[in-house]
Amino acid sequence: MSDARSRILDGLSRLVASLTRRVDYLALYPCTVVQQRDDRTLDLRAEDSRLGSPASVPVRWGLPGVVAVVPAGTRVLLGFEDGDPARPFAALWEYAEVTALQVNGGATRVARQGEDVSAGVSMAAWMTAVTTKLNTGSGAVPTPPATVGTIASGSSALRVP
Repeated sequence: MSDARSRILDGLSRLVASLTRRVDYLALYPCTVVQQRDDRTLDLRAEDSRLGSPASVPVRWGLPGVVAVVPAGTRVLLGFEDGDPARPFAALWEYAEVTALQVNGGATRVARQGEDVSAGVSMAAWMTAVTTKLNTGSGAVPTPPATVGTIASGSSALRVP
């Protein structure tokens, strides 16, 4: 009889503990990104069912002036500033694809090695002058222009000021 009673009490104790288990708002919880909103906040799906699906969670990127766009399915940790459930944040990404990265609100694409550059008008004129000098052997070689040209392409994922 005492074994049956012990098993019943143990089961009842585990049931009560699971029903009354509180969320530790000073811990970090793994989540999956459901979507990133236009305001860069995230809708998440928490692995811990007690947290549900937090929406419009601000992101702490870890670098001042940097924001990113990440695809759905990316994993992140959910935390709560000062243990306050009304102040959630997402941070500490697992390795994932970043579809866009923006530094200090920049909109200018970044050129990468091997990308095309179109010669500007002043560069084209300088190249003509140098070619003439080489072909004729007369005249001084002009100083190259400060602006060489414009980047014909550039990274669609990285933007800087």
